[in-house]
Amino acid sequence: MRTITEKDEENITSMRNTIRDGIQNIEFDGNWLDDYETWRAEERNQFEALLTIKDPFNLACVGDREEFDMSDPKNLRDLDIFCMSLFLSEKLRDTTLKIFDEVRKERIRERKVARIEEYFSLLKAIIDSRQLSGCIVTLNDLAEKQMVLQGKRTVDLYGSFYSLREILRKSSVESLYLLLMYWRIKKDRKSLKELTVSVVDYIQAYFDEFDKDPEMRLYYPLDGLMTVKKLAVIEHWLEIIAFHTNGIFEKYKELKWLMPVDKMADNIIETNQISRCEMMYYKSVFSSDDDKTVQQKAVCNHGYGIWRKTVDVMYIVCDIFQILYNYSEEDLKKMNTSKAAMLEGYDNMVKIRDYYTRKVFFHQVYFQNERRYLDSQIMEALEEDAELIAKSVDDVIGFIDAIAGDDIESMLQAKQNYINSLSDFASKDQEEKLDELTVHVVEKIKDSVRKLDVYDKLYSSVSDDFIEYAAILLQHPQILSSLVSAEYLYRQYVSDQDPNVKFDYSCISIMYYMALEDFLNKIVYIPYADDVLSKIDRSKIRNQDWQRNDSKEYVSSFSAFWDKYKRLKRSCEIGVLGHLLEAVQTERYFREYLERRFAGIDVNRVEVYGQALINVAPRRNDAAHGGNYLTYADVCTDKDNVYNTVETYKGMIIELMEICFSR
Repeated sequence: MRTITEKDEENITSMRNTIRDGIQNIEFDGNWLDDYETWRAEERNQFEALLTIKDPFNLACVGDREEFDMSDPKNLRDLDIFCMSLFLSEKLRDTTLKIFDEVRKERIRERKVARIEEYFSLLKAIIDSRQLSGCIVTLNDLAEKQMVLQGKRTVDLYGSFYSLREILRKSSVESLYLLLMYWRIKKDRKSLKELTVSVVDYIQAYFDEFDKDPEMRLYYPLDGLMTVKKLAVIEHWLEIIAFHTNGIFEKYKELKWLMPVDKMADNIIETNQISRCEMMYYKSVFSSDDDKTVQQKAVCNHGYGIWRKTVDVMYIVCDIFQILYNYSEEDLKKMNTSKAAMLEGYDNMVKIRDYYTRKVFFHQVYFQNERRYLDSQIMEALEEDAELIAKSVDDVIGFIDAIAGDDIESMLQAKQNYINSLSDFASKDQEEKLDELTVHVVEKIKDSVRKLDVYDKLYSSVSDDFIEYAAILLQHPQILSSLVSAEYLYRQYVSDQDPNVKFDYSCISIMYYMALEDFLNKIVYIPYADDVLSKIDRSKIRNQDWQRNDSKEYVSSFSAFWDKYKRLKRSCEIGVLGHLLEAVQTERYFREYLERRFAGIDVNRVEVYGQALINVAPRRNDAAHGGNYLTYADVCTDKDNVYNTVETYKGMIIELMEICFSR
């Protein structure tokens, strides 16, 4: 045995201090070093010895047991390293389950995405941390020696290491669910790729023994394959797993080996391989059996725990195919696939999943009203999603009924109900339809406000703010309509009201931004379009060279001002107009037009104003997007942006009028 030198002692002490610094640097729902100190002080985490399990079948003599001498600083230092490494594994596991539960229950997708991104950033910080690498090295070393910590509780360090590694690689079933939710909302190919790679990692880790099947080819090189090809390989693997598992399960069911230890297996299966500590548990349960039978029963129960977890993975893969099927043909073509291929993949996966699920849960209490198993929560979450989608049919009908009526409160509530039930699951095309419905709701609300007795009084009140521009605004009779409606809703649901966390304020916000667009379009863009852009030779629009070069003198983004039919738009959104105004110094025709129409206009101020429009454009888009849910604070900010007349700040409508007409 190698003697520990003074240099070794220095290195171990340095490792302890470095790990503590690494844990202290983690700030996620509190400081983790503070959490470690609390965790370490708990009675259950008082450890006395480190045990090496050499023979799990000999309960009387399981191996070397090293007692910690609590009066020896070196022993306390070593124990602290072991405990910090164990804490990191357990804390990250608990955090993963917490985030999974939060994301599963959260219905506002911006918050869902933000929480997942915070969690992924945490994983990256741990992976990138040189200070915390000592925890991983320590646990790996202890796992290889099949060691356990003993004291108030016994901790299998083999399981702790593999649990930590699995979570950091995002291949736990909870991690797969978080990756699925993230991709479902973001709809980007990078997220789908990461999700697919993690599913591959899971299958390769947990079904290594199935690689003996010549059709499995578990380690077929996948690096060069596109994501949809990898999904086809995953589908193939899961089909073989379902086939093999059926035969194995039937054999175990006949032997009646599963019944006594179902629950126990749930609690201790954290890895793809059986540790000696886990085997020792089985030896205790099956104490009357010979060692060979105990080993067989351990393999049986351990495998059963893995099969149950894999049901969740199959549900996730089914969802991947279903979501891809809802992509447009154009988007699928970019991925070298089609709707027909995705439908076939989804159909096959549903058959594999249902066949596999029936076999695995045949004898278990899985489908009782109150489920007891941790891993079933993912299936539960996906089933809750399915129920929401079914319920959304009623919400859609309510949405349409509200649009058909005149009741403002009903229209606002109908949009909110629809968002809560289906926004996470809408395809790109469906989101666009939802955005169109939002516009219809806003227009209906404006019509309803115009019918109210208070409308004329409100109109007069708003008009007073523009009294010096009355002659100009009289040329545009409806220019104040959106602003008056926004003010009515603001007074009804925001002014002198407490914030309502269950109320969606987006319809009020979008009305303020529509009011700003009304002014921008009618005062600036439409006259420019009529006087300058409409005189462009239509044949030139089809000339790509002209669009790339000459058009820059007219508009910052040429195509943004024409629709897909090459027709000049009669109105544009804030972002497009912002880019037009920001580029006033370089767009010669636009600058000359402004100088002719608004005598003495300050083009430098126009440029700054254009940048301000670009900055608020994302808020306008958030308000208009049918799947978004805005808060009390959001709508207050949006009103400030558009129509705040306090001395310290001018809303953008007031500022626009000053830029164009005040000299």
